[in-house]
Amino acid sequence: MAAARQPLFLARDSYRKRRLRDGARVLPIFGTVLVLLPLMWPAVPQMVLAHWVFVFVLWVVLIVLAAVLARGLGDSETASSQENASAIAQDSLIGTARVASRPADLLPDAPTNPPRAVHSRP
Repeated sequence: MAAARQPLFLARDSYRKRRLRDGARVLPIFGTVLVLLPLMWPAVPQMVLAHWVFVFVLWVVLIVLAAVLARGLGDSETASSQENASAIAQDSLIGTARVASRPADLLPDAPTNPPRAVHSRP
């Protein structure tokens, strides 16, 4: 009998983070298209105020969307950076203990017979 195949599903967290990153990449393009949209509307003097209101409201909505995306992406980045920072701190503590036990490692390697300056005589 053939072994049962397991479905290939991504973990929910990694899938969600990937979609948030995709949204963060598309947001500037989406915002640019929407900001340029009033340029395609007919130039009617009574609609100038509506164009400015549209651009201002769109600007606020884009800021809110960017903040939501940043908050969603910031959690994973903060968690991974904290893990990296703790790993670096552990490595630096181990390295500090190693250096403290061998202070000669701090000195540069100096040759036993330093080269002499060669002077040419005319």
